[in-house]
Amino acid sequence: MARPPGAPPLDANWYADLPHQPFYCEENATFAATLNPEALAIHRRRVIVLRGRGAHVAVWAQAAGREAGLDQENQHNEDDEDDASLDPSLRGVILWDYHVVAMHQADDGAWWVVDADCLEGPCLPLITWLIASFRDGVAEPCQPLFCVFTVDDWQKRFASDRRHMRDSDGAWHRPPPPWPPIGVGHTLDELLRLDDDSNHFVDLMAFVRRHVPLEFPDVESP
Repeated sequence: MARPPGAPPLDANWYADLPHQPFYCEENATFAATLNPEALAIHRRRVIVLRGRGAHVAVWAQAAGREAGLDQENQHNEDDEDDASLDPSLRGVILWDYHVVAMHQADDGAWWVVDADCLEGPCLPLITWLIASFRDGVAEPCQPLFCVFTVDDWQKRFASDRRHMRDSDGAWHRPPPPWPPIGVGHTLDELLRLDDDSNHFVDLMAFVRRHVPLEFPDVESP
């Protein structure tokens, strides 16, 4: 049964019940992109890998964000140091070394972002998520780049043994998910490379032109 225009692709309970582990966004997004294909066809789903032009990308409205001060830690691997020149107006922003979300296409053709780490909600219209997550005036090294994968391509290329979440002694930076690692080996670093011709990263405006309709309802900017 078709859902009404403006409604999310799936019921709110479906999104609320998705497996989720903080700081393991690539695995959360994989579940959002692949679970229950009978509920939403795989060809109406995508995985988005988000990174910065430099070592980190600035993202707002994330559950891991800190209200006071600029978080300059690498939130996935705390051993790395931030080498980006940051605009002081980025107070309160979270700096991810990368972030991964899923996209679902509604019956009316509009894309919705599935991001359980977003404070505005686990499933938002794409334009709403973009406005909540990004700001003007960000220093160039922390400006976002987007790489969109079909689910088939993502499943062929993505694997994580979670090595990036351990320190040199093998201790966890963050508690791991209760489910087994996804895939065999570890390919996450390859999917983040800007010099890999199979990764087609584009800037924010190019991403918007490709995935946001020319006309959309006004959304109040925070």
